[in-house]
Amino acid sequence: MIRKDYIMRLIEQFSSALMKIILHKETKEYTQALFEIDTAYKTLLGFDPEFVKAVPEDELVGMMTSGGSIDSNKCIILAELLREEAEIKELENRENDIILSLYIKSFYIFSEALLSDDRYRQQEYLEKIDKITGKIILYPLPDRIRFSLFCYYEHTGRFGKAEDMLYELIAVDYPDILAAGRSFYTRLLGKSDRELANGNLPRNEVREGLAQLEKRSPS
Repeated sequence: MIRKDYIMRLIEQFSSALMKIILHKETKEYTQALFEIDTAYKTLLGFDPEFVKAVPEDELVGMMTSGGSIDSNKCIILAELLREEAEIKELENRENDIILSLYIKSFYIFSEALLSDDRYRQQEYLEKIDKITGKIILYPLPDRIRFSLFCYYEHTGRFGKAEDMLYELIAVDYPDILAAGRSFYTRLLGKSDRELANGNLPRNEVREGLAQLEKRSPS
């Protein structure tokens, strides 16, 4: 009960902060909007704003993980704040590398929350993540982010896109990617023909992909 009350308060506080951020963004009060974001990093998550920008995204998720369980609520809050900051700095015409870094962190943390908690597999969040991926996919990405994209696409039923990302990871010899690829195709064989067709990867192509990977390495 105490935990539930804490989560509800956190969500309410974040909703209030987000409303202020959006209002300032819409009225082009970008400095004040960024101030509200920095304040939210501190008060809601206990993170120094500069620390958030300096620490890699996987370490940030690790700091919100306890006993092997991700605090998906905090991850969503952090991902939302990073996304808002990226959008505001984009409106301000800030440096592309800063904006890209913020979007990448937001995507990674969003996707980790979604993969660990199906409550966030909602259209609202999928639309936000897809908007972010549409931006970051235009640039060369770290391999671990491409692997996250591979996982995200599979989890959300975009199997054709997941396979495209898989091929990119194989091309750079990403660690254990052949085993991950075989597991991917094996999972897809358990899907219905309709699911596979909707995911733009029909069963014959799944079987072909698995056969090719089996030839590349021992099972």
